[in-house]
This record gives sequence, C-alpha cells and structure tokens, in this order.
Amino acid sequence: MEEAKAAPPTSRSRPTRDDVARRAGVSSAVVSYVLNNGPRPVAKTTLDRVLEAVRELNYRPNDIARSLRGQRTHTVGLITPTLTNPVYAEVAMGITDVLGDESYLLMVCDAEDSPDHDTQYAHMLVSKQVDAVVLIPTADAADTLAILADGCVPVVVIEQNADPTPSVVFDAERTGQLATEHLIELGRTRIAIIRERRSGRDSWRRFAGYKKASKRRASMSTTSSWLVVTKGSQPESTPQNVSSI
Repeated sequence: MEEAKAAPPTSRSRPTRDDVARRAGVSSAVVSYVLNNGPRPVAKTTLDRVLEAVRELNYRPNDIARSLRGQRTHTVGLITPTLTNPVYAEVAMGITDVLGDESYLLMVCDAEDSPDHDTQYAHMLVSKQVDAVVLIPTADAADTLAILADGCVPVVVIEQNADPTPSVVFDAERTGQLATEHLIELGRTRIAIIRERRSGRDSWRRFAGYKKASKRRASMSTTSSWLVVTKGSQPESTPQNVSSI
C-alpha cells in the first residue's frame, strides 16, 4: 500500500478582519470600528492593540467589499477623445492629482477620436459602478450622457455646454481670434488653419475666431487653400498636402 503523499504547500492566504480580531483579542466589529473610525468609539488601549495586530499581520482592507457596503468605489472615469493631444493629457494629469489627494483613482478611457468608443466606454464605466465621470466628448455628447444618466452616474462635461449637465467650457472663438491676431502682429500674412473633419463645436468656434481676425486685418491673405481638414487629432491623420501650404 502506497504511502499517501502530503499535499503541496499553498501560498499563505491574505489575512482577514477576523484574523486581526483574534490577534487583538477583540470582536470583528471592534476591528471595523477602528478601521472605519466609527460609528462607535473605541478605547485607546483597544485601538492601539488592533492597530498593532494590523501591522503584524500586514492586513489590507478589501476595497471591493467596502465599496459594496458603502455603495462607493472611490473611482472616477475619464472619457477623452485622445491622450496623444497634450491638452487632454494635461487635463488627465490634473484630475489625477486632485483625486489622489482624496484617495480616489482615475480610470482613463481613450476614445481614439471615435464617438462609438465614447458610448462603449460609458456602458463600461456604468458597469464598473464608478462614482462619477468626467467627459470630454469626441462629438455630440447626447448619446453618452443618456447612457450615464440611465446608470445614475454624475457627470461633468468639458469643452461642450451640455446644460443642464455641469459643464466646463472655453471661449473657443476668442481663442481662435487671439491666436490669429498674434500671428498677424508678428508680421505673418499667409496664415492657415487646420481643423478636424468631425467638426466639434469648439473646432467650428475657433475657425469663426480665425475668420473674424482675418476680416479685421486687411493685410492677411485668406483663401480656401488655407483651410486644411483632417480626419482626427493625431499627426498621422493630417493630409500630405499640408506641407505645400
């Protein structure tokens, strides 16, 4: 009769709240009060004993279980047209800095200049139960906002006025005008503008500012050849004939 072989050793399982309670000689409820700072007060000696047990066992609370209990995931989603645009990358970094101070995580979704990706990511973020979404729409935001509204996810929109949804908008027309006037003041008279084919509202407004500045300055030469339309914001989407301008 063959001798039974011992089962191979398994990796040590991560400690639980019950393990901390046993080590500290308290109930699991008391451990919860210490880690969540309430709702009931804990004596100083007991609190110190629990925290020592946490350190000894290297205990880490289960964030998933805590989010299910508290109905919060401490995660915010960002849907952006593309991270290759340095402006959007800077926005993402700024949001990350602010959220980090509040112990939140940012889930970044690069839509790659595709409105379909906007809506797909909206469905995904709803299923992930994020606490909120910052949306920089690739095109019109209506469909994406409807998905997030159905999922009861709070939203802030950047670059589009999506009233009544909270929005952060820029004076794109004034920006286009100021940029064009600056080039004119530098003595430039043949000034081209590159726009995206997807015709975002801000893109149209910048173009309007460009045209307003050109009309005010008789020295500026403008023809239809100074308008270059691209398929997206990535460098590879710019037509080859832009070099001939």
